[in-house]
Amino acid sequence: LANFCPDTILCDFRLGKATSAEYLPGFRSACPDARIVVMGCYATRAPEELATLPNVAEVVTDKREIPDLLGRFGVIDIPTGISRFGNRHRAYVKVQDGCLLRCSYCIIPYVRPNFSSRPIEHVIEEVQRLVDNGYREIVLTGIHLGHYGIDLSRGKAKSQWQRLSQLVEQLCHLDGNFRQGKRMTERDELVRLLARHDAGDASGAQHVALLGVAFDHEVERRGGHHHAAFGDSDAMGCGLGRNVDHACLAAAV
Repeated sequence: LANFCPDTILCDFRLGKATSAEYLPGFRSACPDARIVVMGCYATRAPEELATLPNVAEVVTDKREIPDLLGRFGVIDIPTGISRFGNRHRAYVKVQDGCLLRCSYCIIPYVRPNFSSRPIEHVIEEVQRLVDNGYREIVLTGIHLGHYGIDLSRGKAKSQWQRLSQLVEQLCHLDGNFRQGKRMTERDELVRLLARHDAGDASGAQHVALLGVAFDHEVERRGGHHHAAFGDSDAMGCGLGRNVDHACLAAAV
């Protein structure tokens, strides 16, 4: 199973092409009879090109096809998540895929047009398995993490929403001593999380790490970027430090 991921429109998928040219021959040499399945953003962008490569049995252009693909290869019991993440103290748990925004520099909305969030019960079960197996930091990730649950909450009353704040709240009640981390959380979701702490919902609030994105406001405007610039992050950081013990608000420049 080969996953090829291009970077941005400006690189014209050179990364994906170089990767396929470099690694696929190695796969064939190591296992001449192997049936290679190619997936990832580059597979979505150029499926016909990848399908012509030797030993490529299938090209998966949509990750939602993976259960059907595994079934065709004889896998009947489809897992809902992982239990281990290598020999590390930190494990990454992806909770959503796709993006609803259209930043001018980003290819993701074109190669991952289907926005989807994992069911909250699958995330909870996966995190509990990882914690039980000794991982002491769980980092929630996604293409646009702050929009987690939009698809799960659409058409429901607000009391029934399943957004990132509700997911974090449930994770805080899991058994085990572990730290939570969030990557690329969108500005409005940060405010929502802080508002829950201000309202007194501080269960499990310790050790929450949030990562914002720091850009100049003009760069944000020209790029169609929707994350918080430093001016907004400063205020958020003050509120976060006031309400959450041992919290960290980082900025990627």
